[in-house]
Amino acid sequence: MKGDVVGVVLLAACIVLLAFVYPMALDELTQRSGRESNLSAYSNGWNDVSMFRKALEDEGFETHGVVATAGILKEVEEPERTLLVIVGVETRYSYRDTLAIEGFIDAGGSMIIADDGGYADDLARKFDVSFYRYDMWDPNFIHNTSFLNITVTLPDEAGDPKPYEVLLNRPTALDSKDQGTPLGMTTDESYLDSSKPYNYIDTGDIRGPFEVVTLKGRMVFIGDSSIFINDMWDKLDNADFSVSLVEFLLPEGGVVLFDESTHLPSDLSEGFYRTIAATFVFVFGDLWTGLFVTAGITTMLVVASTVVRDPRLWHHRLGIRERTSGNLTFMESNFKGKGQDLKDRLRSNAYDLISVRSGMRPDEFAAISDKRLQTLVADDRLYEFLKGGDLSPEEIFERLGRWL
Repeated sequence: MKGDVVGVVLLAACIVLLAFVYPMALDELTQRSGRESNLSAYSNGWNDVSMFRKALEDEGFETHGVVATAGILKEVEEPERTLLVIVGVETRYSYRDTLAIEGFIDAGGSMIIADDGGYADDLARKFDVSFYRYDMWDPNFIHNTSFLNITVTLPDEAGDPKPYEVLLNRPTALDSKDQGTPLGMTTDESYLDSSKPYNYIDTGDIRGPFEVVTLKGRMVFIGDSSIFINDMWDKLDNADFSVSLVEFLLPEGGVVLFDESTHLPSDLSEGFYRTIAATFVFVFGDLWTGLFVTAGITTMLVVASTVVRDPRLWHHRLGIRERTSGNLTFMESNFKGKGQDLKDRLRSNAYDLISVRSGMRPDEFAAISDKRLQTLVADDRLYEFLKGGDLSPEEIFERLGRWL
């Protein structure tokens, strides 16, 4: 009985879990097989952004990573003092993640989203901004045509415009549909490599100037993710601009959240954690509710595996309760002519009921002394019946009333 009950529950739980987790996990592994992690605020590779994070911490900002899913943005308590930083969008945001980000912005949150050839456009379109995703050429380059030098202007502490010379690596253009404020533009002689064949400029390509850094409300869109990476951190004014941009969006200080959820996991265990956590948010609405419910289910399974070790306890207990509801006549009819058998059955049920109500296992209850049993029962007539005396079924139920 125990194995059947617990086994069925566990099987059902596994089926439900796999129904949600397996497709997501398979998709994760398929997309990310053979690719290396990059653009992480918590790794120190040349293509990561850990120097950016450390610089912000040195300036007094509190930083955290959004590891599993942007859905946890619903749990942010002070969105007006929180900045979401998205550097590179290597996998698409889910519908629920997109809604969570929109809700975060609507609640007063700030965002920096920097990307070029990734999936940032899917999210940016929700705010009426487009990432073209095509490479851009501009005569204002350094070393080679991949490294563009752009002047970006931000207000200083006095509100006056302050220019920063930043170096970008193969950026793309933005289109805010004249609803944003361009902070950085290419020259009039720039081109967007939008027509085939790619990798060189021809008459079919679009001519600039183009937006590369755009402010819209409390959001800043940047057509390049490499501006923040460790390898480009000390190039021109990249470091000063990056920190100043955060200070501009969070002038009173606050929390900076680095979204790691769209980056490649460093190993399989991280990928599995992200999938499970994302599933919790999808099923339960937020991560902590999912963890709480899962812990509750686990606790119930542990309790069930302990309590149902002897299912007779529940059978007898339910049997006695049921018979108090008018089934005594039916029971007596089944034991017609076997009055002693009926009383023996009731005595066994009464023992089990009292042992369960007393918090004892059957073997513990059977081992107590007669004196302790008499004190525990606190009913001389019922005690005599338990020790072999004679009582009518009606009186038995009446005296068991306080145990039911």
